[in-house]
Amino acid sequence: MAEISSELAPNIMSERLKRLSCTMWTDTLFAKEKSLLGHTCAQIFTDGEGFVYVHPMTTKAHAGDALNCVTRDIGVPNKLISDNAGEQEGKNTHMQECVRRCKIDHRTTEPYSAWQNRAEGLVKLVKSKAKRRRIRRRVPQRVWDFGMVWEAEIYSRTAGKDGRTAMERLTGDTIDISEWVEFEFYDLCWYWNNQTDETEPRIGRWLGVSHRVGSALCYWILPESGKVLSRTTVQHVTREEVQDPDNQATIRDFHTNLEKNIGADEFCTDMENFDAFVNEDIPATEGLGDWEEPYQGLPDAPDIDDHIDQLDAEDQ
Repeated sequence: MAEISSELAPNIMSERLKRLSCTMWTDTLFAKEKSLLGHTCAQIFTDGEGFVYVHPMTTKAHAGDALNCVTRDIGVPNKLISDNAGEQEGKNTHMQECVRRCKIDHRTTEPYSAWQNRAEGLVKLVKSKAKRRRIRRRVPQRVWDFGMVWEAEIYSRTAGKDGRTAMERLTGDTIDISEWVEFEFYDLCWYWNNQTDETEPRIGRWLGVSHRVGSALCYWILPESGKVLSRTTVQHVTREEVQDPDNQATIRDFHTNLEKNIGADEFCTDMENFDAFVNEDIPATEGLGDWEEPYQGLPDAPDIDDHIDQLDAEDQ
């Protein structure tokens, strides 16, 4: 039997990936502050029809890693359109290696024609949603990467007017949303380092689904140390538990220690002084027009933070 050449081997491996009959657009967004995990930017992918995928990166040179993750997690698009950034269109870049391996038809937009890239609009959409949520929930700026990923995952898994999610339209699969329905981003939660020990729950903040650590229903947690953890045994902090004076003291101590460890200036409380991202192609706008739609079909998480603020006011 003839040996399989080294040039054919990668192509055979790529056949294990789902092939998507679609065009995807991609763009890079840049953060003004490094996240707790060292991310400085993120690569965003969209089909222009409601699907959004965000991949945080430590440097824009890792755009090829982002494309690898898209092809593995979602599927291989027939066509990919990007701008003229060197790390995306350079012949010897990691992204072009992935393009050739997966037989993707890669094209670029014209210089100074950002309107040709549909990812630009989705960048503004996801950025604006994350921005408003971070101010409303007083989320630290250095977890911007978790917030962007969560917003994109929720948006892609929310049913549109036709009753189907963007993920379902894109892949043809029925989407399981069980990992997202229990918590809203930055919810207060109890977590256990040892799931067999029921006597030592600790307070943390829920940051999203941990897809590549542990088993199903494994989540990212922000503890008071500021060092992000991945834990499976996680529960809501209920309103009844917040009424307990001991729990109130624990929650206040958590926030005090968190601010001490990551910096009190990391928290934003108004829109005026908030400008978390740099998007060089299209300037930010105040309104989103038709883009600005509330999520539908998801349960409302109890806003424990408002309840805690009310209790603090009553104590004073």
